[in-house]
This record gives sequence, C-alpha cells and structure tokens, in this order.
Amino acid sequence: LIEKFADKISYYVSEPDAGIYDAMNKGISKASNAYLLFLNSGDVFCNVEVLQNCDLKNKKQDILYADIFNVYANEKVLRKYDMKIGFEFMFQGTFCHNATFIKRDLFTKFGLYNLKYKIVSDWHFFMKVLFKNNCTYQYLDFPLIEYDRNGFSSLPQNQFMLENERNEILNSEYAHEMGLYQEMLTERRKFLNLINSPLIKQISSIKIAISKLIKVKR
Repeated sequence: LIEKFADKISYYVSEPDAGIYDAMNKGISKASNAYLLFLNSGDVFCNVEVLQNCDLKNKKQDILYADIFNVYANEKVLRKYDMKIGFEFMFQGTFCHNATFIKRDLFTKFGLYNLKYKIVSDWHFFMKVLFKNNCTYQYLDFPLIEYDRNGFSSLPQNQFMLENERNEILNSEYAHEMGLYQEMLTERRKFLNLINSPLIKQISSIKIAISKLIKVKR
C-alpha cells in the first residue's frame, strides 16, 4: 500500500522498533517543519481544508490543541477541549496528541518520548513541558481529526497498564504537586459538605422566605 502511493509520501520507513513511541521518535528525527503532529493508524483529518484553518505559519505558541470527533462503531461524538488547562485537567486526562501540534524544537530542548512508558509517554511529555518548563499553548476551537476509539490506549485491556504508568510518573516526579492537589480536593469536599449541610439549607430557606416577604410588602 505504501509503495502504491509512494509518489505522495515524502519519507517512510518499515523496520522493527521498540514500540509506538520509538516509531514516533524516528519520525521526529526526520521531520524538518516547525510543528509536528502524529496522526495514528485509523485516524483521519476531518476534512481536506482543516490544516489550512490551523494557520500554522502565523502561530508562535509551543503547543496547539484542537477538538476531535471520537469515532465508535455506530456513532461519531464531538469532544471539546475548551476547558482550563492545569494540573487538575492533566491529572484527570490529557490532550489528544493526534489533534495536537507540538513545536519540533521542544523535543530538542526537553528530550524525545521516553521509551520506558509504553502507553502514556505523550502525556508524560506534556506534563514535563507544561509544568516543569512553562511552555505556551493555544486552543484551536474546531475539530481537527476523527479519532478511532479502537486504538492501543483506548482498549479496555490496556487501561490497567495506563493507570500504572501514570501513577508511577505522578508518584516519582510530581509528589509535591500531588500533595497540594489532594489538599485542594479535601478542602473542596469540606466546602461541599458545608453548603449541603442541613443548617445551611435551613438558612437558605429562611433567606428565600424573607426575600419573598419583602417583595410582597413592597
């Protein structure tokens, strides 16, 4: 198939490797443009004009991330990424790297994908450049790719590996941040328990009743 379309492909290599991220690192070593994007097997761009809409020539941010369509067996669902990007977001999830442009020189400055991790090395890289090196980022408010949900990291049998690798990275490299995050969650739970307590609800009911009474008198 590759040979059939060889006239449309700038470069390809077919040889043994040490996994997905080894193959991606090989791509990085051959790439020459300012931004890189890794479109995995089964994924496609939403349409033929979408790359022009990204306007990469006029971008300066280190990371550009867009929305995606999750493609399942019988449906296609839009996934928006228009939320605040911080430690909590990255702790719970990540960018879809298939729909993320990364400045090539980030890999030169901060290293390639770590082959120790078989399934979360892209997340590990994002954590490193965002929280240890304060790289800049910008949200692109449109869907860039259709993401095949049958990929390696999406398979149910790989979720155990994914969680183990994430936890190893968090415990070894972000123990301090995890401590602060757990403290924040504790305070948040205390606040929610307080505002949902019977006393607070009773006070709220009294306030509403007084407010209605004042309006009636007026």
